[in-house]
Amino acid sequence: MIRNARVDGSRDGEQLIDIGIAEGKIVAMTEPGMLSAPEELDAAGRTVVPGAVDVHVHLGNGPQTVIEDLVTETRMAASGGVTTICPYIISAGGYDDIMGQLADAVSERSAVDVFPQLGIVSPDQISEVPRLHREFGVRAFKCFMGYKGAEASPSGIRGIDDASIVVLMSEVAKIPGGRLAVHAENMEIIEAARARVQHDEPDGSLAAWTRARPSLAETEAVQRVLQFARETGCPVTIPHMSVGQDIALLREHAVGVDAVFETCPHFLLFTCESPIGVWGKANPPLRGALDQAALWAALKGGALDVLGSDHCPFDAKTKQADRTIWEARPGIPNGSAVILPMMFDRRAGDPEISAAMITELTSQNAAARFALAGKGTIALGADADLAIIDATPAVFDSAELGGVATHSPYDGRTFGHRVWATIARGDMVFLEGERRNPTRPARVLT
Repeated sequence: MIRNARVDGSRDGEQLIDIGIAEGKIVAMTEPGMLSAPEELDAAGRTVVPGAVDVHVHLGNGPQTVIEDLVTETRMAASGGVTTICPYIISAGGYDDIMGQLADAVSERSAVDVFPQLGIVSPDQISEVPRLHREFGVRAFKCFMGYKGAEASPSGIRGIDDASIVVLMSEVAKIPGGRLAVHAENMEIIEAARARVQHDEPDGSLAAWTRARPSLAETEAVQRVLQFARETGCPVTIPHMSVGQDIALLREHAVGVDAVFETCPHFLLFTCESPIGVWGKANPPLRGALDQAALWAALKGGALDVLGSDHCPFDAKTKQADRTIWEARPGIPNGSAVILPMMFDRRAGDPEISAAMITELTSQNAAARFALAGKGTIALGADADLAIIDATPAVFDSAELGGVATHSPYDGRTFGHRVWATIARGDMVFLEGERRNPTRPARVLT
């Protein structure tokens, strides 16, 4: 039982309640002191929200395999109040081996539940989509417009052509609850811009990386994705949106399309002028202050649906952090542990942000749009996935998280709030800075 939990009931405002938990579910919500239980945790009036659903996590693209990452990266995520991850799993070959192992591996190793999203990085893989759904229950997939030619990733990420994306969308649209995430960047625009900028600035900089991937390349590609989705009826996710000043335009293009718009903590906390060097290199890139301000406005105005971390489990060697911006790998680690502290920190100085809004952006919308039953709510019968927030300032330190990456651009930043405890389906997996091994097996969600 969680005693003295401060929850936002939206219509009724904030309330102080006790939350009864049994068999991983919420079974009681009462006024304080009305029930007792063999095990109790006193939240002492701290805010309690549904555990976050991180819709954008990468596993297996760093120094470890997907199976190994289930140990380290889920514990990192749990330290930030995340109780469900939706990892992109990428293989240039088939997925039978990894999917055949995944349920047992998650049960034995993961601290949180896992909703897998499989990468389609070759046109040859498209024909496998119906079988992957039929045999393994996979409903979510991802493809890439970028990562072509010289930009193909060493982790196996490869872009596919537009015609193949349309065929893929047609297949995903047939799956009940199916959804396709598309990394949307126009590589022809980027290749021309990069050649020009790299010629002029061979040593590079974070701002140079941004100039080499102009906003037009992202905005135009998103428009194409939305048109393809309209034609095929495929629900889509537009991940890691950075073009804040174009969000309103893109929302207009999304009318009539089941489109989830996602942004990430690094776009909300850093710009291309931030002094974080190659650790800020990402695709799409960090942009300027105007785009950042527009992203915050879009979050508060409802034009953005979810927050995803785009966590990449990169240590300094994998990141190639000692190289120039042109050579270092794109990808930013440990954002899973940032999302809730960032939002509650922002809430303290912004009356437009409520605990209910934070819940919508970090769990409720994702649970609804990805059809994750029992997630994203504090209600009778829901999964007992809870994050307890403490209004005590804390300095972010990647070395304390237990993940692969012991450094990130977030390090040294003070957030006015921290995650005090994380409960994943009734299991205490994080408490007062201590990671705990789960006693209840985590699940693969389908």
